[in-house]
Amino acid sequence: MAAKGDLPVARLLPSGVAFAADYRIGRQNATIGGQRRAMANQNEIVAIMARLLVDGQRSLFIMLGDDGSISRMGTGRVDKRQDELFVGKTDAAMFQGLRQQIGPELLDWFGKQLEDTQARGKICELTVALKYADGRESATAWRYGTESPGPPPEAVQFVIAAVNTTNPWFEEFRSMSRSSRA
Repeated sequence: MAAKGDLPVARLLPSGVAFAADYRIGRQNATIGGQRRAMANQNEIVAIMARLLVDGQRSLFIMLGDDGSISRMGTGRVDKRQDELFVGKTDAAMFQGLRQQIGPELLDWFGKQLEDTQARGKICELTVALKYADGRESATAWRYGTESPGPPPEAVQFVIAAVNTTNPWFEEFRSMSRSSRA
């Protein structure tokens, strides 16, 4: 069971549980065949998006572009819903660092939507998407419960890296927003 305030995406699988055992695979994304080519040249990725919904409510949204554009909403925590979307520009190094976290294990999930057929707790929907320089887009999505096994470790680690990478900018922007309202 997830502790109050835990990131629902941050729960790792219990030992001995096979990830795909209780999941059904949904429709396939048309770009799945191109993912290996994209991995061969990570520089083709120009935008990264991660979104987490908990019980249909936005809990986390992160979008980073190779031009330094950034959008962030929420922390991903179940008990601390935040509706303010902060949009701005940052150093492109933030995007480049996160892009380096995209490995072949994560890309193997792209083009798939997976759903826990026995989800327990609040329903979570995690989507991670990439946009390529040639306009292609590819995504992977998971639907699971807060009290059931979540996405595989490589997806969890990537979303946590996205949160940690964008947190300094997000906290600074949020602090400035609070100050301007005071």
